[in-house]
Amino acid sequence: MKQARKPTNKQNNPGETAMRQLTISGIVLTLMVAFGIAEERTSIYRELTLTQAVAEAQTAQRMVMVHFSATWCGYCKAMDKDTFNDATVRTALDKKYIPIQIDVESPVGLELTKKYQIHGTPVIAIFDETGKMISARPGYQDPQTFLRYLTELNAVVEKF
Repeated sequence: MKQARKPTNKQNNPGETAMRQLTISGIVLTLMVAFGIAEERTSIYRELTLTQAVAEAQTAQRMVMVHFSATWCGYCKAMDKDTFNDATVRTALDKKYIPIQIDVESPVGLELTKKYQIHGTPVIAIFDETGKMISARPGYQDPQTFLRYLTELNAVVEKF
């Protein structure tokens, strides 16, 4: 005699569904935080003031690259994401520059933008090892444009 099969159609327990959703949300949140931290660790910028960067540039025989930016600046964020994450750009900067970022709305940023007549964002400014600003270039620059800028600048600096 055949036994009757029990129905296999399981209905989800509301508590089980909530727990599953909570677990998935936790995993997603953990991944978001992990990638955010990884991104922060790979920033090209040194945590230095301009004065500190110039002092280090003297010792290391490098120049200082300052990215004048603002938290609300879309083009600044695009350069951080596209230009400064480019491997060739990173290599070029690693060879001859100490890169720092200055928020133009911070007290120090307001002082420096006035002193060096920086208007708008983004602006890339290059300082020599004495602290003299030798170049300032406004606007968004894709990786290729930025590399051309560095190449031209390096050629001029090496002549002197």
